[in-house]
Amino acid sequence: MKQNNSSYPCLFNICSILESGKNEIISNWMNNPLLITLFLNHRISIDKFTQNFAPGIVEYFINVIKGTKVLGDCPIMSKFVNYMILKDIAPHEVYDICTRFRNELTFYLLNAQNKNSQESVELLQEISIIFDANFSGVLTLFNDFLKKQNSSIEKSIEYKKKFKALSRTIDALDVNVFVVQSTNIILANKHLLETLGVSDLEDFHIKFRKGLDFLKDVSFKGELFAPKTYNTWIEKAATTNEKITASIFDSNSRKDSLCKIKINVLTESEPKKYVFTLINSLFTNEDDEQYYISNIDKLTGLYSYAYFKSYIGNIGDIFESSKYALVVIDVKSLRRVNETLGYEKGDRLIINVAQVIKKMCDTSMIVSRFSGSRMGVLLPNISAQKSYDWAVHLRSELEGVSKETAVSFTIYGKKENSMHVELRAYSLLDSLSFSNKRHVVTDVKDIDEYDLLENQEMFLSRFEKLKEIMDGVLLFKEIIVKSKNKIVKVTERGIFIDVSSRQLAVAKVGDNFYLSSQVLGHIRAVILSVNYKKSILELSRFAFDEHTPLKRKLVRVTRGSSLDIQLIDNDKSMDGEVTYLNEQYISFKFYRKKALKVGKLVFLEINTEGKYLEIEGIVHVLKKDAEAYICVVHLHHTSESNNILRKYIAARQMQIIQELNKLEY
Repeated sequence: MKQNNSSYPCLFNICSILESGKNEIISNWMNNPLLITLFLNHRISIDKFTQNFAPGIVEYFINVIKGTKVLGDCPIMSKFVNYMILKDIAPHEVYDICTRFRNELTFYLLNAQNKNSQESVELLQEISIIFDANFSGVLTLFNDFLKKQNSSIEKSIEYKKKFKALSRTIDALDVNVFVVQSTNIILANKHLLETLGVSDLEDFHIKFRKGLDFLKDVSFKGELFAPKTYNTWIEKAATTNEKITASIFDSNSRKDSLCKIKINVLTESEPKKYVFTLINSLFTNEDDEQYYISNIDKLTGLYSYAYFKSYIGNIGDIFESSKYALVVIDVKSLRRVNETLGYEKGDRLIINVAQVIKKMCDTSMIVSRFSGSRMGVLLPNISAQKSYDWAVHLRSELEGVSKETAVSFTIYGKKENSMHVELRAYSLLDSLSFSNKRHVVTDVKDIDEYDLLENQEMFLSRFEKLKEIMDGVLLFKEIIVKSKNKIVKVTERGIFIDVSSRQLAVAKVGDNFYLSSQVLGHIRAVILSVNYKKSILELSRFAFDEHTPLKRKLVRVTRGSSLDIQLIDNDKSMDGEVTYLNEQYISFKFYRKKALKVGKLVFLEINTEGKYLEIEGIVHVLKKDAEAYICVVHLHHTSESNNILRKYIAARQMQIIQELNKLEY
């Protein structure tokens, strides 16, 4: 018989039982309900854990009892702890895993041997010593791993903070700036992206696949500037005082622009990063420099007011259009920013506004800085509505840089005095109250005016990511025309969706279109255009709508010729137009204000196909829309009136559906 020299004599004496039962112990351990739940929550495979860790842990426990392994030095402990951290296991959960093993092992050993109480106590004490020592080692290792991991995360966070700060800094500069690491451009400011005509860095890398190849005619001491020599060229250029020049294609002016290049090494960066600054201030001769001084606003890079005046005087020779649109922008907050934050911040505000305006304009438009806070855009007037829509879109884009920005829009002809037009635009701006500040103010008649809705960018961004097919609804005489609709394209102005032939038959520009999405909820939009050939609608002016037709519980119809309804108040007939009715409510439209109040008792005289009814009602809703007053009356039915009105609505519903079926689609 083997001599018992073990530090754990009770366990040593039953070691053979432990060895023969280790598979059963592991099985019971892995099937513990708490462990199963914990593993599921952290996506840990029980089979893999059983294969990779459980046998090794049990084997180590047996070897400690035999004295062949040192207490607290489990060979797979490091691997086990690292795995736990990768699976985002918390320390108390590690404790649960180890404790469940201890419980299953103790339970197995106590049931396998008939021990007296004293021997059982000694056995439990030995198990406790081994587990406490090893669990202490596990926690120590666990904390060490976490400290290293947290240190790495902190460094990463600090790097990201510095990188974001650098990004904000270079975005504020009115010159072209980009950052290079290992010949790759990893950061570029807005000014450069706009100059090159790209939306973001991803778009830049698509357009310029070789990175630095957008720089042309690079001149520096005869050094070869090519992809194979970029690294050595940058290192030399960063340590020289020699003049470096290059040209880049300016997408705004549609011509090459000559630049001076300055290269600096970014301190405390590994791998090394270089900051390139391109200064577009070179002139080929004195005439060019004089032209720049005379015609370009130094702060914004927009045309000067003097240039604008000379241009507008020759407008008849430049534009073929007989009418032109003038949009004037006033940065209302400039004075407050100058007084409270300083003139440098005020200049930055004006630069940001100018950059947004330039981004919105194409080559047919002239952009000028009129005065300190005011800028103007002259554009050929394709149509009054499209020009107005452009002004609203511009107002929307300006929200990102200045909430307190007023925009006016007016139209004039070739023969009209330009000074009078400017004064008219200024007068419109001055009339714009801050309670109405999200509105583009205009004196143009016969256009669809609307306030700038909140969160249009948010809607478009979410639509761009949306993969689901949505429920779409149009109304035809208050009857719901529903179909499944898919987004075809998302633009800066709105979205294009495909529609059913029946929806196409009833769709009209300016009508509401209702969408329902599991992701976005219920949304109301306005139809901007209808493509009958492709069965596509363009939608914009999105807003959340909790009163969507999709939620209606009762059938709603417009009034037919066989129904006459009079609203009576104080024995006087109110000459209102019925807009819709259902079994419980009738809606009226009045073009003059009436002496009605919400909650007031009124009477309705209803005549349908020779049947006369008089019904009491309560004014439920009273509101004003763009052109009229809306009054909704809640009906107090008798059983007779309820039955008659229900039959009328059912018949009217079938009549409208038949009309819909006759439409060409």
